[in-house]
Parts: sequence; structure tokens; C-alpha cells
Amino acid sequence: MGQRDKWQDFMPSEDSFFQPGDAKSIWRRYCGPLFLSLEDFMEVQNHLLNERLDLLAQSRPEKGSMTGLKLAGVDEFRRLLPLTKYKDYLSSLSSEQDNSGADDGQVWVQTSAPGGTFKHVPWTYRFQRVQWRNVIGALILSSARAQEEIAVAPGIRALIILPPQPFASACLASCLSEQFPAQILPPLDIGQKLPFRRRIDLGLQLALVHDLDYVISMTSSLLVTGERASRMANRGGIPLSITKLNHRVLWRLLWRRFGFRRNLAPRHLWSVKGIVSWGADTDIFKKRIEAQWGRPLYQLYASSESGIIAMQESLKGPLAFLPDSVFLEFLPEEEKEAGDDARTVLISEVEDGKLYEPVITNFYGMPFLRYRQGDLVRIHRDDSGKVPRMSFYGRADDVIDLYGIARLNTQTVSRALELAGVTHGNWCLRKEYEGDKAILMFYIEVAEGTQAAEIERLLHRGLKAADQHYREAVYTMAFNPTRVTALPQGTFQRLAASAGGSSRQMKMNPPDSLIQELMTLSRQTR
Repeated sequence: MGQRDKWQDFMPSEDSFFQPGDAKSIWRRYCGPLFLSLEDFMEVQNHLLNERLDLLAQSRPEKGSMTGLKLAGVDEFRRLLPLTKYKDYLSSLSSEQDNSGADDGQVWVQTSAPGGTFKHVPWTYRFQRVQWRNVIGALILSSARAQEEIAVAPGIRALIILPPQPFASACLASCLSEQFPAQILPPLDIGQKLPFRRRIDLGLQLALVHDLDYVISMTSSLLVTGERASRMANRGGIPLSITKLNHRVLWRLLWRRFGFRRNLAPRHLWSVKGIVSWGADTDIFKKRIEAQWGRPLYQLYASSESGIIAMQESLKGPLAFLPDSVFLEFLPEEEKEAGDDARTVLISEVEDGKLYEPVITNFYGMPFLRYRQGDLVRIHRDDSGKVPRMSFYGRADDVIDLYGIARLNTQTVSRALELAGVTHGNWCLRKEYEGDKAILMFYIEVAEGTQAAEIERLLHRGLKAADQHYREAVYTMAFNPTRVTALPQGTFQRLAASAGGSSRQMKMNPPDSLIQELMTLSRQTR
């Protein structure tokens, strides 16, 4: 196929975003980008990057920026431009300023950042259309039992539990009502004005009346939604008259009333065709969510800066990269502390089983160039000539992602300890799990006789005061995630001494080996 076929034919036309047709053509348009050969994938990447570099060269040069820079191609681009982080763009990421290559359809989206702040990102119209295509592709794949099976059509009923606009996920969901269209439960213009739990309850009530085809939500929110649906059904909490319920729900409730089923889950109320979800804790929540809804979970990987980078080809296995969201480079785990000398590889050069931090460059006039995502992904590669796949592993920096809502870093936690008034020595913090619940485990030096339960209470209060996103995460999950392991004073110093004084203290995300050493030294001291 020609170059035009490799990328332009994946883009729906302006007059009709979802064009009805035979299953093969619909599948190719919305799912085809996931099934390119590695050679074709790289050709799309290079074509769109060169287009982006042309826009960069044509833009008005500005002091301290890379606009107006003429680059000969991919190799020179990677050699001359440094890796960047969000702080490098703060001066230009303002809704009052234009971005090179921006268009009339540009919108600003946001996501939570450490310290209760937000990251703001401009999405151009061309970029939005690529992401809308990916959303519809995800719905198709979430409900397909075989290739080229299309269960999606305009008019589907979708329960969507997302934060309000301008959060990026809500902006993506808007395409289902504006471009598709679908019946959104609850309607976006109503749902985004409601508190989180009220939004869930209204969506569930509407689903009881209209039935339900698809569910779209971050995994942490999806878990809460399933729990609230079960409580609503099992505790007589359905606030609707019997005449308003759809016939499936009515029969299920009658069966329970007459003793045929004691406990109802969402899967007993609705037969959903697909569930689309994402989030750092997806692998932990996955089994419980699938048990709630009776349907396999379809996963994608995305961020506000990059849009949707990867999605599953089917309901099983790792995620396939998309060629036309962003240009992809990969920073090997061992290179992440190398600074300006860090060496990236292309997707054609990654190795099976290794961990990498994705480095993205925006297409379509968006601002980020060689931008570090801050995540670690594991690469899956075989000898078939296919594009390598990925699975999410964790964070590559000092940030802890809590339920996809809060992002905690060293500065935020230090501030929380100060606000809590906790007398302490050295500490470290990492995310662990109690069953299917994510927790924040503090390993902290405290005075002898100090009760861990009291420290937990104070730290929880301090985190709520220091970070509004932590408060939101606690409210969303109705769960206090803070836990404390009390260590004797001097434990970290003894750890450094045992390593010859060269042990680098890791405040956030310490590895298992460091925790094991801390606990061993703690027991020896006691």
C-alpha cells in the first residue's frame, strides 16, 4: 500500500466521523493503525515527524525556545534536541499564548500534578480527531470476539464515569456525543456538574431505565461504580418505580426477591458489550472489575501530553503502539539518571523484556518535543516482524500515582509531614497493595514508643491539607490509603553504612531490595 494509505486513510472524513459501511472497511479505518508492520509503522512515524519539524522551522523564533529551528530529519532531531520535562514548557503553556501550528479547533485540557497543581496541555483539532478515532477503535475492539466484527453503531448507550472537562479523559469522551453519536449516561453537560458519587448514581439510575451497552472509566472509578451498583441492587436502594425499569433489570430484581439469587452484581443487571478502562493500578483491579461486570476489561495507555499511545489488539495480551498519536522514543531504565547524556532508542531498536521510559514528540503543531513521560513500560517483542508491544510497569521518577487521581512527590510528602507535626527521622514511601486496594506505605524513623496508628492518622490529615488531589482520591475511593511501618531512629544511617556509605537515599518508590534491608536492620536494632 502507498504512503497515503498508511496514515491518511485512517482519518475519518470531515463530513461524517463514523461512516457506516462494510465491517472490513470500518475495522481498517478505526483499528487498522494497531496492525501495521514495523516497517509501515516507522514510515508513518517519520512522515508525521518531518511534517512537525517543518512546522517548527516555519514558526517565529522565540528566545529560549526551539521554534524557528531547521532540522534535516529524524537523526539530527534526536542528536541536537535535549530531552525535556513539563517544567521546560511552563513559560509557554498558557491559554493566553498561541502555540506553533495551532488551529481554530484548539482546546486546553488538564491533568493533576504533584502538590495539588495541574498540567495544562493544548490539543489541536487534528490531534483531537486522531484521538476520537482511537476512542471509537477502543469501543470496537472491546466488544469484538473476532477480527472485523463490529458491534458498535451510533446510538449505543454508554455509562461514562469521568472527571469534568477540561480533564483530558472528559474531552475524549465528548466525541461520543458530538461526533458519533452515543447516548451518554449521565449526559456530559449534566454529569460534569455533579459531585463524583452523585454522578455515578445518576448514571446507574439512567442505565436501569435505558439499559447499557458500554462502560468507560478509569479503573479506580470503575471499581467504585461496580460497588455502588451492587449496593443499590442488594439493599433496596433503586430509587425508581417498577414501571420505569427496563425488563432485564426488573426480572433480575424479582428473581432476587423470590430467593433465586441472594447477591446481585452489575453483570446480573446489564449484559454490557464492552468495558474500556485505563490507569496505573489496572492489573490489580482487573479481576475484581471483570467479576463485577462479567466482561473482560479492554485496556489502553494514555496521557494528557500524548493522547492515547497504545491499546490492546484484543481482549488479551499486551498493548499495541499507535503510529500517529506521537513520535516515540524509549529511554532504557539504566539511562534514566544520565541527564543530558541519556541515550534513547527507537521502537525498532527496543529489546524484549526490558523496561523503558517513553519519550514523546507531539505531531500536529502541539508543543512537546522529546518529552519524558515519567512512566516505565515493559516491552514485549518477538521475531514475527510485528511492532513491539508494551505493558505498564510503574513510574520512572519520584512520583507516586494514587488511583490515577493524585500524584505525590517528595516535596508534597515533606510538606504533609510538616503540616502533620510528626516528629520523625528519615523516611521513604512507596505504593503497595492490601488485597485489591492500593496503599501508601511510609517507612519512617520515629521515637521509641510512638504508635504507628497515631502517625497514620496525622499523616493522612497532613496529606489532605497538602494536596487537593489526595483529598479527591480519598473521597473517590472512600478509603484511607495511608499506612506506617515505624522504624527505630538511625535505621537509614545504618543502611548507608552497610553499603559503604554510598547508598543513595530514595524517598519515593524505593525498590524491594532496599525495603528488605531496612526491615532486616530494623529487626536487628529491636
